[in-house]
Amino acid sequence: MNFIWNKNLTCFHSSKSSIAVEAFFESSLVLTFAVQKEQLQNLIPACLELDTFQDKWAFVAVAMVQTKDLRPKGFPKFMGNDFFLIGYRAFLFGTPPMQEKKPRVIHS
Repeated sequence: MNFIWNKNLTCFHSSKSSIAVEAFFESSLVLTFAVQKEQLQNLIPACLELDTFQDKWAFVAVAMVQTKDLRPKGFPKFMGNDFFLIGYRAFLFGTPPMQEKKPRVIHS
């Protein structure tokens, strides 16, 4: 799920769909960190709130994945490439008008 901000940090959901891909994950490592929520609070727009533990700790994760034969879905393997991918995530909830209380992820 992707979110887009305009210059005023107004948040809205992007209905743009991603391109489906196929790949083999040779290895992956995900590191999740708890940080004091004050360290992240000013980095997110008002339409999102941090998913916290005991109203003190927020969570961020860094994922590293070695892929093999990454390609658009349905394409043959020989058209794929091998990549080492790194991404980060902060764990968030939507606030009104996003009424659902389900975790949302903002990623790089």
